[in-house]
Amino acid sequence: IDADSFAHCIFQQDTATLVKLPGIGKKTAQRLVIEMRDRLDEQGVDQTGIAVASDPVSVGSTRTAAVQDAMCALVSLGYKPQQASRALHAMVVEGQSSADLIREALRKLSEGEHASQ
Repeated sequence: IDADSFAHCIFQQDTATLVKLPGIGKKTAQRLVIEMRDRLDEQGVDQTGIAVASDPVSVGSTRTAAVQDAMCALVSLGYKPQQASRALHAMVVEGQSSADLIREALRKLSEGEHASQ
């Protein structure tokens, strides 16, 4: 799914489409809709799923597609969307694949877990 379609699903509360994504079940899709709606608003995405701000992480870019893929993977692994989002947005993602982003985010998330213990 591309980033524009993902944003559209979130704003339209289209969990049926999200469930078709690998690793996304009904509960995860519902959680994504609830928790990502505010996040997309913060990123400057309007109700149609189109980026309205000139943000370097604007929806529709290949950079965002890799970030969204990584986000979905981290949520599927059991991380809360807010945790995954914080870890991904704290990274330099330019030119990295979603697999690279996932590895780096997991590293950051595991460091954060060790620090909080």
